[in-house]
Amino acid sequence: MPKPPASGRPVKAFNPLARVESQLFGALMSGEHTLHGFTNRDLRDKLRTTQVSLSDNPKTQSAQVSRLLHRLHVDGLVVKIPRSRRWRVSASRYRIMSVSLQLREIHFPSLHADAAKAA
Repeated sequence: MPKPPASGRPVKAFNPLARVESQLFGALMSGEHTLHGFTNRDLRDKLRTTQVSLSDNPKTQSAQVSRLLHRLHVDGLVVKIPRSRRWRVSASRYRIMSVSLQLREIHFPSLHADAAKAA
């Protein structure tokens, strides 16, 4: 069960079948950050090539990614590496994100095509 946010304010949940959030999960799960984790800047660089909408201003981009990291942390998808500015995907949540990517990329299109044939 994810921990409640320290501020007590509700945090928007993730929709694992949404295109933007599946691209976020894909960026988080890229193998280059497995050993040492990733920083805000690393995630910003990865998200520039996706459909995740980021501002043109670097400070605003950093704030947007910080809010994404906060949402991910509250949901338990990423954990902070102690005494650093780096994050990593938690082991159990890595499996959850990979299953959601499989649903989005493999099973969801085939289910959608089957429903279209039936209609």
